[in-house]
Amino acid sequence: MMRLPPRLAHKLSSVTGWPLRVLLCGLVFTAAVTWNVNTRVTGELQNQFELHADRLQGDAQRRLNQPLYGLMGARGMLAAMPQFTQAEFRAYVESRDLDREFPGIRGFGWIERVARADLSAFVAAVQADNAVQFAVRTGGTASDLYVIRHIEPLANNRSAWGFDVGSDAVRRAAVEQAVRSGQATLTAPVALQQDAQRSPGFLLLLPVYTRGAVVDTPEQRQRHLRGLLYAPIVAHEILADVTVIADGQLDFKVYDGPVVDASRLVYDDDHLTRAAGSLPTDLQRRHTALRSIAIGDRQLSLQANSLPAFHATHHSALPAVVGAAGVLLSLLVAGLTAVLVRGRQRVEARAQELTQDLSRLAMVAKHTSNAVIVTDVARRITWVNDGFSRTTGYSFAEAMGCNPGKLLQFDDTDPATIADLRASLDVGQAYRCTLLNRAKDGRVYWIDLEVQPLRTDSGVLEGFMAIESDVTAARQAADALALERTRLGALLGATGAGEDDRHVAQPLDAAHLLSQLKPADTRHVHVRPTAPMPPLAAAKVPGCVQQNWRPALQDRVAPAARLSRGGCPRRHRPPKRLPLLVRSSPNWMREAPTSLLRMLATACSGNRHDLFCRRLPFCGPLQAKTLVSTLAFKPPTRYGGRKNRRTLSAGS
Repeated sequence: MMRLPPRLAHKLSSVTGWPLRVLLCGLVFTAAVTWNVNTRVTGELQNQFELHADRLQGDAQRRLNQPLYGLMGARGMLAAMPQFTQAEFRAYVESRDLDREFPGIRGFGWIERVARADLSAFVAAVQADNAVQFAVRTGGTASDLYVIRHIEPLANNRSAWGFDVGSDAVRRAAVEQAVRSGQATLTAPVALQQDAQRSPGFLLLLPVYTRGAVVDTPEQRQRHLRGLLYAPIVAHEILADVTVIADGQLDFKVYDGPVVDASRLVYDDDHLTRAAGSLPTDLQRRHTALRSIAIGDRQLSLQANSLPAFHATHHSALPAVVGAAGVLLSLLVAGLTAVLVRGRQRVEARAQELTQDLSRLAMVAKHTSNAVIVTDVARRITWVNDGFSRTTGYSFAEAMGCNPGKLLQFDDTDPATIADLRASLDVGQAYRCTLLNRAKDGRVYWIDLEVQPLRTDSGVLEGFMAIESDVTAARQAADALALERTRLGALLGATGAGEDDRHVAQPLDAAHLLSQLKPADTRHVHVRPTAPMPPLAAAKVPGCVQQNWRPALQDRVAPAARLSRGGCPRRHRPPKRLPLLVRSSPNWMREAPTSLLRMLATACSGNRHDLFCRRLPFCGPLQAKTLVSTLAFKPPTRYGGRKNRRTLSAGS
């Protein structure tokens, strides 16, 4: 079996661990909730079933007890009549609507106790009462008989007329029990004489005693017995259609006695059995109830069972819906958890990367030789690195809360640069410049300063970060080199020495570059801001070669030289710096060396000694393809009076 690398296995376990836990918890919770809901639904369903079972029991109890009311009414009639004839009994029975009042019974009858010795006289007396066809049927040898003398309606019960119920042990036991107890008694299940199907039935017996006799004891009741009223009952006839009250959703069985025993089955109302002949093996009888029916001193058991119609009517899909919803919700929550876990891992990985980057940046900022300063919005120092302390001499504690300008800048720092720096910081913009600062020990040094604003993700300014590079050595070296070049150029320009060698060594010398000028370039040399002067005709400049270009140019700019030496009225004298603009094509100005500009300046000023030449940055809007060379005159102090100072600064 292939094993995953430990790192990948850990990553997979971290990604799938929590979602699986959430899914498992969700499924367990769903199972618990579904079980609870199903229990409640099942309980409610059981309650509905119990209600139907109670209704079945009540209706069966009512049907079995209803004939007793008819018998008690007949007993009341007989109590008022010491003797009654066949016709009188028939009249009473016909006065009752048996099908409506007592559905399910075959009729009402009268049983008399007859001594076996008096049987012949008894038969003769009955036949004399307009019952010629009466005959006694007995099969026992008991000394007394219990003969059915009257049974109405006779047409439906003729087979039972004259039957000795004492000849059957089951019937005799019920008769004797009724006589001794004085209460209505129901026989055990028997096959009635008048039932051709020989299905289970009952005899409901009610004893009648002699009027006025004391019948407190069993012996007294036995002695004063007059007869028994009875009602023959066929079980399937009296219990038919009981399930209608349960809307056909239940079936029931009736057993003789308090226990369910198939051998003592009295009635089975299973419609499926009658319709199909057998019950399907998958019949859903999920609910069963057992009820007791008391008829006199006999107890019957009613077993109610649910049918598919009951479950179809009371079916509830709530447990299934709750279970499905719980599973879907668990899957959804597990999916969201997986997304959150993966998102968290990505965030943690990104945070770790940023932490590593910040750590590296912090290490760089801490160990770099440059000074790094972090300030708040009010420009108070909140953090400095070790390079700051090495450059300025101020420790971290000394610098905290101080303003960098007040801490490091002094009188010799350029005020214009400071003003520009503060203006940029006021509007939250970046700024870069070169400043002269002073350290804690009084040492003066030059720095290359770059200030960047610090903003939050929403763009709110929260401070500044400044990086200071010490450029003192580079500045001093550049100034010294420029000074030496200026001196050398001034010397060469004043003496004219080396021009031929320079022409040979450099094909693009000053004379050659001047020869590249074209009339269409609209080149002019004029002096500003002094009094207007005639411009130098550009057309004559290309004719100047190496030997004669300087005199021709100097003739044109003589007024500028005179102005610089004080050769004009005071009101027209130029300031310390006398700018001259030389307009030319971009290519020429870009290729023109500083030596050429220095020669131009020398020719303009007439000063062939110590000249200082510097290129200034391009500025000002001009025509397309036009560059500007500004020649500024500044008299040097070392050559005496103000009128003789001729130091020149030129740039392009």
